Amino acid sequence: MLVLALIVGIAGGAALAAFAGARRTDSAVDRLLAYTHAPDANVGARDPAVLDQILALPQVADSVVGAYMLMAPIDAAGQPIRKGDLGIQAVVRGGFNKTGRPLLLAGRLPRADRADEAFINASGAAATGLHVGSRLHLRGWLPAQANEVLKGSNIPPTGPEVDIHIVGVGRFPSELSTTPAAPGVTYAGSNFLVLTPAFYNAYGDRVAVAGGGAGGSVRLKRGLADFPAFSDAARRISGDSFVDPGTDDRIAATKANQATNLEALALLLFGVLAALVAVAVVAQALGRQAFLDAAEYPALGAMGMTRGQLVAGAAIRATVVGVAGAAVAVVVAFLVSPRMPIGLARQAEVHPGSSFDALVLLSGAAVIVVFFAAAAALAAWRTARAVGVAPGPVAIGADRPSRLTDRLARTGVSPSAVVGVRMALEPGRGATAVPVRTTLVSSAVAVALLVGTLSFGASLHRLATTPVLQGWNWDVSVGNPHSEDVAATAIPALEKNPDVAAFSAVAGPAGARIGGRPVSVMGMDTVKGSVLPPFLEGRAPAAPDEIALAAKDLRRVHRSVGQHVTLTSEGGEPRTLQVVGRMVLTPSIVNGQIRIGDGALVTMDAFKSMGLGGQDPESSSENVFVVRFKAGVHRAAALHGLQADFPGTVLTALRPADVENLRRVSALPSVLAALFAAVALVTVGHMLVSSVRRRRHDVAILRTMGFVRRQVAAAVAWQATTVVMVGLVVGVPLGVAAGRWTWGLVASQLGVRDQPVVPPLVVVVVVAGALAIANALASVPGLVAARTRPAEILRTE
Repeated sequence: MLVLALIVGIAGGAALAAFAGARRTDSAVDRLLAYTHAPDANVGARDPAVLDQILALPQVADSVVGAYMLMAPIDAAGQPIRKGDLGIQAVVRGGFNKTGRPLLLAGRLPRADRADEAFINASGAAATGLHVGSRLHLRGWLPAQANEVLKGSNIPPTGPEVDIHIVGVGRFPSELSTTPAAPGVTYAGSNFLVLTPAFYNAYGDRVAVAGGGAGGSVRLKRGLADFPAFSDAARRISGDSFVDPGTDDRIAATKANQATNLEALALLLFGVLAALVAVAVVAQALGRQAFLDAAEYPALGAMGMTRGQLVAGAAIRATVVGVAGAAVAVVVAFLVSPRMPIGLARQAEVHPGSSFDALVLLSGAAVIVVFFAAAAALAAWRTARAVGVAPGPVAIGADRPSRLTDRLARTGVSPSAVVGVRMALEPGRGATAVPVRTTLVSSAVAVALLVGTLSFGASLHRLATTPVLQGWNWDVSVGNPHSEDVAATAIPALEKNPDVAAFSAVAGPAGARIGGRPVSVMGMDTVKGSVLPPFLEGRAPAAPDEIALAAKDLRRVHRSVGQHVTLTSEGGEPRTLQVVGRMVLTPSIVNGQIRIGDGALVTMDAFKSMGLGGQDPESSSENVFVVRFKAGVHRAAALHGLQADFPGTVLTALRPADVENLRRVSALPSVLAALFAAVALVTVGHMLVSSVRRRRHDVAILRTMGFVRRQVAAAVAWQATTVVMVGLVVGVPLGVAAGRWTWGLVASQLGVRDQPVVPPLVVVVVVAGALAIANALASVPGLVAARTRPAEILRTE
């Protein structure tokens, strides 16, 4: 029983650690937002006096005004150097180190009155190698050079030079992202320095600032509940004011929560399976103990013990073991807690290290004790009811001959095979009873889980490694989705590039509504050739009254290809459009401003005429171009040529965050299936050992009938093979069906093409491996059975 308490303690500890880790993982991002006092909204205005009035509104609890400084590190010769595409942000005024404060990882926060001190975020430190004590020599671009720099020009900085040193490293919610890094693309980076108000006071009017000036972030007194009133008040102050609830921290946190929710779910599933493992171990152990105790029940009954007293005795004994197991489980869970939370949530954890989740650990310990007592009482009650408590022979169960073994016997199959199949399928009775049904079910479920998760993993791997399935139907995209219109310079450069076969212009995304639901609309113009996103159904819009929608948006508005929708842009008239296609559009080309499975596509003429590009009907903000290379070109050389023409804005295929989230937890389902397969193997091994021990009498009779040692060992091998074959026959089809069905659900949620993969080689390996392992497990019990001495067994019985 001490061994049982230890086993249950370890399995229960794994379950409790997973449950506590799931809670910790699920809440990590929200706790980081609360710790950092993340702002609730961004505000802006051309007139600084208007911005000051907005920041003074009664809904505002605190605010901070910042500016994105266009500066670059330079070397001793005065040339810009690459430092992980490091952005330079300066705090102008407000709640410096209060609103939007970082989670400090090293050093200290810079002082507001020191112009030479800076703070670097964690991802920036990792990308650049900078640390507390590092020094940088920065040089800025002049204010007149701002537009050229934002469009991707490679003009050198000629503005002020300044030396700064790093005093702290920390993490902001805005850098919580699972989107893979985009090398060579400046606008997609989350690496930045934070400079002080003293720095801005000294250099703010002499260095170019992105966006033409400073903007503010506000923390509202009642959070986003105050946003409607705050937004209305800001618009009453000035119609030109900009108010947006989507701060970088909040947007990143929303996306990060999607990832951590998946991680928490994976941990929860792991905990459930670990709990099931503990339940299986306990059930088998207590059932076996009940069988052993059954031999004594008639004698105890004859001495005056009632059935209730027998059950109570078993429950009390199990409670003691349960308390020991629960104590071990709590200790194990606490020792594992420093490894939690997992994945992205680990970056967001405000208080890393050991954690004692009293709600999970104490309630889990209570469940272990109660389950132990209840399971033991149930097993004892069933056994006592079956054998009675009066003197007499013990007879549990009944013989139920297997039809399959009878047919095998009539077909001339070897006696070893017939006996082995019979032992695998017939549980026996009385002292020879073996948990056959549990073993068969465990084998089938393990095979189904293993095949299903491997099939799901193969489908996910195909999606993660095939850009076109993610909506990336071109070689590269060029341009900055946050810049102004660059069509006048970009189109001629792409047309004369000898490596470019075709390209299309992209504008947006712009906000609109269809049937009262928000949708992000993008305009596309096939400038040269035809470069379009992949379509799951229908075609691309070709006329101003046509639209294509991504799968999730099409589902939200309850429409299908061929039907009509009414689209309303902000400040525009409603427009009736025909849905001509269902597409997949990658979020990468617009720097994650949409999610995979979302978005709408119209022609560039429709985008302009509906005012989606701005107040000017002729404005389209064509700032991104998707490009396909000519067949046979040297890809590296073609990419280098585009990077020279469009420095810092050439993007290669990049996995969307939602796909990356799934890829990061893709191994866990396989781990769960492997764990359950291991439990099934233990179950099969236990059944073989129990069968040999409990059926010694039967084996002895077989030996007296002429079975040699080799035949006895072969019978045990056939027993193991039969159990696994039943699991394979039932589990493989179920696993394939479950894998395809599960992937279909995931593909539908992502809005991508449903193309499940069932790798035949994997199925073959599972079948061959299962049979090989089963026969390996049977070798030791078979050897023990083969050495049975019939005379000794029959004489003692």
